[in-house]
Amino acid sequence: MNRIQPVLLAFLLFFSVKNSFAQDQKGCGTPAEKSAWLIDYQAHPDHFPQRNDDTSWLFVPMTVHILGSDDGVGYYSADKAFNALCELNEDYAPLRIRYYLAQEFNYINNSAWYSHASFGPGGQMMKASNKPDCLNSYIVADPAGNCGYYWGQYDGVALSKSCVSPGDNTWAHELGHNLSLPHPFFGWEGHNNYDYSKPAPTDWDGWPVEKMDGSNCQIAADGFCDTPPDYLNYRWDCNTDGTSTVQQKDPDGVPFTSDGSYYMSYSLDKCSNRFSNEQTKAIRTNLLTQRANILYTTQAGPDIAGTSSADLIAPINNALAAYDSVHLSWEPVPGAEFYHVWISLYNIPSAKFYSQLVPGTETSIDVKANLPLNKAYRWVVIPFSKWDFCAPDSLILGKFTTANLVAANDLERIAKATLLPNPASVADGSQLSVTTSEPFTARLEVVDFSGKTVFNRPSIAFFEGENNIELPLSDFPAGVFSVILKSEKGTISHKLVVLN
Repeated sequence: MNRIQPVLLAFLLFFSVKNSFAQDQKGCGTPAEKSAWLIDYQAHPDHFPQRNDDTSWLFVPMTVHILGSDDGVGYYSADKAFNALCELNEDYAPLRIRYYLAQEFNYINNSAWYSHASFGPGGQMMKASNKPDCLNSYIVADPAGNCGYYWGQYDGVALSKSCVSPGDNTWAHELGHNLSLPHPFFGWEGHNNYDYSKPAPTDWDGWPVEKMDGSNCQIAADGFCDTPPDYLNYRWDCNTDGTSTVQQKDPDGVPFTSDGSYYMSYSLDKCSNRFSNEQTKAIRTNLLTQRANILYTTQAGPDIAGTSSADLIAPINNALAAYDSVHLSWEPVPGAEFYHVWISLYNIPSAKFYSQLVPGTETSIDVKANLPLNKAYRWVVIPFSKWDFCAPDSLILGKFTTANLVAANDLERIAKATLLPNPASVADGSQLSVTTSEPFTARLEVVDFSGKTVFNRPSIAFFEGENNIELPLSDFPAGVFSVILKSEKGTISHKLVVLN
């Protein structure tokens, strides 16, 4: 399933660009070793008969642990995690593999694990926090200086939150390790600054170096014959044809460039887009043999119905929120198990001011603690489920404004007044817009710099919602004026600049 459209991607990404991301500078910290399972699988494929055909889906439960500091700061945002999970399922869809959440996100406050400069704390994190009968992934600030790693001893994946952005393939790469795959340049890890203009040695650290003629492909490098030789153990960019700019030579002196299309390589994310057929078969076989106990064997849960965000009930149409709290409500979406409420100061909530996961169809937000006053907000509700992480194609936005909590009078608590345009020209005029949460009656005066009243309406009835009053600037000289609303509840005053 792929419901992420270009407009929505712009909404979700804001500053994220697929071709420039943190993993350009950081690699994978997974140890350079082959599992005993993979060695046996590649040496004795007849021991591992396929237990289903390659067209049937495998459903894999996962627990996502989101780390923060000791005081709960620094969590990777839930909406970004959902988007990353959506892309992860798109990456694995050709393998007929779909990940789903075994439980809600597990938030952990631990500064030593949140940013660990060495692998030790990461192992402690996994040992203490892994959930049984599922794959475990941890999103942290710094996984030992890497974009990510898989630690077989503790059976967990650690990911840098800077490397789980839209377009990044780090999660797909590390889960490939989790499910038995080495790098295609296996054996070259740690051999830096090699002069690739020279023929490669016949072996590195006891591992044969793969040749272009395929004569040793089953025992060299990753052991998969459909991933051609690749010796590049650093992050590298690709040409327009998807191959490396650096030419290498195999032990026989045959020149070649590396294929950057494989997720398990170190090519930049813009280059990689697949697992090979043999890699795919190994992943599926590993799940069916080593992980059979965790597979969900029945049909997947339903996708969330509809292609838009939830229909909003209230507040909408720029309603004025109460000065102390705002109550949000929306229509239920079939298939949704929880909702993500986003609030922004902008027309699209790409830069969210506030967000909250809600299990039901309504929530109340403490304005005093969470939202600046006298501001206009946009809000949207995105439905999710443990099976469906992809944001909808279109967004239904609501609008509300907050009143002035620190007002010296009750009128400012219930009403908000704006002058547009301001400054204003005599020819174009200006309009006083008053949005109120309850009706009231007030006197409207316009006073010049000397204190003289130049406009006066002694009694105006304001109704709940938005009220607009035109100011006849053609009768005003150029200058600075005070526009004043007076009622039994208090006073609101704004400066108005009038130009010729």
